[in-house]
Amino acid sequence: MNRFRYFIKALITVIVTFSLTAALYFFVTKEYARETKENVVTLKKNTLKYTVNNFVTAIRIRDRDIRKVHPNYTKKQIQKIQKKALRDYIHHAKFNFGSYIWINEIHNFNGGNRYAKRLIHPELPKTEGQWLSTNTKDVKGQKPYQMELSGVKKHTSFFYSYYFKDNHHPQATPKLTYAYLYKDYNWIICMGVSLNDIHTYVERIRKTSDKYAFTGIAFIELLITLFFAFSYHFDRKKQRQYFAKKEERLQTQIDYDYLTKAYTRNYGEKYLSSLLSRHISQCAVFMIDIDDFKLVNDHLGHKAGDEVLIQVVEKIKSVIRFSDVLFRYGGDEFVCIIEHVDADHAKDIALKMKESVHTIAIEQEVTVSIGLTMIKETDLHTKDIINRADQALYQSKSQGKDRISVL
Repeated sequence: MNRFRYFIKALITVIVTFSLTAALYFFVTKEYARETKENVVTLKKNTLKYTVNNFVTAIRIRDRDIRKVHPNYTKKQIQKIQKKALRDYIHHAKFNFGSYIWINEIHNFNGGNRYAKRLIHPELPKTEGQWLSTNTKDVKGQKPYQMELSGVKKHTSFFYSYYFKDNHHPQATPKLTYAYLYKDYNWIICMGVSLNDIHTYVERIRKTSDKYAFTGIAFIELLITLFFAFSYHFDRKKQRQYFAKKEERLQTQIDYDYLTKAYTRNYGEKYLSSLLSRHISQCAVFMIDIDDFKLVNDHLGHKAGDEVLIQVVEKIKSVIRFSDVLFRYGGDEFVCIIEHVDADHAKDIALKMKESVHTIAIEQEVTVSIGLTMIKETDLHTKDIINRADQALYQSKSQGKDRISVL
């Protein structure tokens, strides 16, 4: 009888323990799914924002370069050149998560049936040139073009989502979009990414949870509540490590420029800001621009232009330390930050950078102009340093290029 009671108590304990463990398992899995979804959305937002902002910066730099080379060109002529170059780039560019860039051109800021034209769209190339209407609805009854127009009018740039059917998804899927109003040409520059794959990430987390959770339940049935607490802690720690590694890999893609493997502008500006906050002295900032880069693209093609960008970064890295920071500021402009150097040493480094670029072997000679400045105690913001380095770069350009100027 006592043995039977013991068996009943043990059975009840196992059942209760298993039930509590199962309940906690489903709770934890649901929590991980929620955290995963939020983090994936955040990472995708950062990717869209940084890519579009860098893209806009590149357009502005190209506008400036065209005006320098062709000072008599009208705004329409420059815009026409930009359209052609951007159409070629956008139709061949590859981005993370299957995302892509498109451009709409606004003709009526009040909206309506012919408020804008679809200028460039790599997924729907046959529709380029068609008129767009703010009355168009998606499968859920939303008006994405109305949301887009209202958003950029109010905020210049913003995020929004709607349902869209493209070449990658036979069914309409939720799509996250970042839109930016480039006012010089009344262009809405957008980049979108499907949110349909979030379920895949969540399912992957759930399967990993299954592996550890059911192992924990088997141990808990033997060691009852004591091992239950240990298993829960172990499971949670493993899941956090798994997601931390995944987030680290995704963050690396955001911190590095996909073409040149230099750091991104966002990373570089954050690093420079940290130097200011730590009051670092004897630190040099170099603004580096490839001379006549447009001619390389025009004469040798964009593939050769990309190769020049890659080689310039490699040459600069060959004369700086591993700990120094080189980031792509935009287009063919780069910024290098070197700590623990005085002004004379910094000039020597700039000269080595310039001379190393001379060794690039292509059909057209490659040179760079460099603007150099030292961080000062009076600098309060990163823009103070960048603007000063940019002014020094402008001096090098105006004095004949392939030069070094110091401010």
